[in-house]
Amino acid sequence: MIKKAILLLTFIAVHVCSSAQVFPVYFADVIKEDGKEILHFEWRPDFQSNDKAVIRDDQGAVVAQLSYPLNSLDVTQLKGHASLFISAVDQQGKSSEAVIVD
Repeated sequence: MIKKAILLLTFIAVHVCSSAQVFPVYFADVIKEDGKEILHFEWRPDFQSNDKAVIRDDQGAVVAQLSYPLNSLDVTQLKGHASLFISAVDQQGKSSEAVIVD
């Protein structure tokens, strides 16, 4: 009986982890500091399978990628972009919904 319960709990845990959604980053904003513009965001601390953040422009082109746990990027040179879209990507390549920074 105990072995069956452990097996069932293991199956449920594996199923939940394998079907979990990728949580987006949050608190994304541009901070002006010492003549630079720094894009900063936070990762969800309860989601450990994040691999990277992909930052795209308003045309969908990738302008940068940051490996987890990096969370800031100097965007001073990206002034031509009206908006940036940040998606968290997990180790299996699944992306979260994009967070928009204007």
